[in-house]
Amino acid sequence: MARRNNKTLILTLVLCLVASLGLSTQAPAQSKKTLFKLEDPFGDDYGEGRLVYPLISDFEKGDLDLLSLTARRVSGGTRFEALFAKEIKKADRESVDDLGTQLNAIARYGFYTFNIDIYVDKDREPGSGLIRMLPGREAEVTPEFAWERVVCLTPLPNEASARLRRLVVNSMKRTMMDESEGRLDEEALEEFKDSVPADIEEKAFFPTRVNVRNRMIEFTVPDSFLGGPADPNWGYVVVITAADIIQSIDMSKAAYLGRKSRERFMALPVSPGTWQNRLGGGREGEAIQPPIMDMLVPTGASQEVLLDDYSTKQNRPARLPGIVPAQDSSGS
Repeated sequence: MARRNNKTLILTLVLCLVASLGLSTQAPAQSKKTLFKLEDPFGDDYGEGRLVYPLISDFEKGDLDLLSLTARRVSGGTRFEALFAKEIKKADRESVDDLGTQLNAIARYGFYTFNIDIYVDKDREPGSGLIRMLPGREAEVTPEFAWERVVCLTPLPNEASARLRRLVVNSMKRTMMDESEGRLDEEALEEFKDSVPADIEEKAFFPTRVNVRNRMIEFTVPDSFLGGPADPNWGYVVVITAADIIQSIDMSKAAYLGRKSRERFMALPVSPGTWQNRLGGGREGEAIQPPIMDMLVPTGASQEVLLDDYSTKQNRPARLPGIVPAQDSSGS
């Protein structure tokens, strides 16, 4: 009994000594410093005011209604936390094709109904960067927020990365043929193909470190991609689209609009009326209507006005401004 008391006394003395020196007996916790938080109104998951969800049970009002996006500093990167109005739907064993492929075998990251795009303007130099958004968004960012990096959280990140590479190569192939009146320089094309993977990896990131908790989804972006933690002085354009998870597993079923359909890149398109397999509420004759259900807008701007300001006839897509958290009252 005396030996046990001695051990207790020694341990107590050690702990007192540690405390007096200002040391800690616990392993250092991972930093979770809040870098910024951007908030969005409740109930605006309707794009420019008229878009409606597909008429299937996979989608319900509120599923794509983003309420806030928080960036936190974690070891080696930035953790983004997106909070939605409703609990995030998880994939079940529903069959999605004639072979009996189950949805949960495809959507392995805990969600399947939405994509989150974050276009990052690091240098804040107008016109320095890209203004075209990812295919299928049918919109651009304003030149003042030309972006250098894009983070795309999508249910199928590996498939999205491979698809983007193919799209870039095919686009260059068409450009080369147009410039040479139908003749293709195979050697030049192969050289371009070799450079595409590195270029894509530099500009686009598809997170795979994902965690779903009720209405919140968390995803981590490494410092190696952003060049450091997300900075509140950078510009951010954030949009939400409905995920077209079937597109990547059966392209024949995804050809809803025929041979002349536009590239959707993981996002459901929009059309007039109501539909099972796409967004409804579209305008007649508007091929470049953005299928964007929700977005973060700077203070004083209107989501409805921004997303409705486009013209297919004039080939003028909607142009979306970003938010600088350090300067905008919606950031904290």
